[in-house]
Amino acid sequence: MLSTVEGRRVGTDRLVLESVGRANAQALRAIRQVVPAPIQEVARLVYQAPSELADGLRRDVADELASLLGGLGFNVSVTGQGVPFAAGTAQFEVALVVTDVTRLAPLVAEAAAFLGTDLVTARRMVCRSPAVMLSGVSAATVAAMRERFEPLGAEVDVARLDTARHYAVLGLDGKALRRGVAEVVAD
Repeated sequence: MLSTVEGRRVGTDRLVLESVGRANAQALRAIRQVVPAPIQEVARLVYQAPSELADGLRRDVADELASLLGGLGFNVSVTGQGVPFAAGTAQFEVALVVTDVTRLAPLVAEAAAFLGTDLVTARRMVCRSPAVMLSGVSAATVAAMRERFEPLGAEVDVARLDTARHYAVLGLDGKALRRGVAEVVAD
């Protein structure tokens, strides 16, 4: 998080990333201009929004940064430092369920842009079952994904990481093999 300019505070405002919004994965580079951190940290801030990107900013600087990031599709706000802030948390795993195969091409294109992958990889991800897109994301990212993917013929399936139950169905012949798999899964 950017909090000083040359070691001193210059203002009293805070830049908050509320949601990934309509931004594509390529736009993460712009966040790195505000938060000079490894791309993995920047991705965490974006997909677990709301996230505080900078504080101690002059209002005009904060507004300019918000405008630039907003132009890339991010949902950003500027608040005073005294305003309460609750950071997002990694609560959810999100999968897509294709409900309209006639809209597969635009759905794959949107997934490629959102994830920063090529079309072949995005198609593979969208067409597998379940089509898990992201894990460890916030409620704001879930809402942004619904806005992006539901109009394109996909249902956004959400699981809470702390309470999700997953089932495996095995068509294995032989008690020893079934017992071996059960032991691995139990560990």
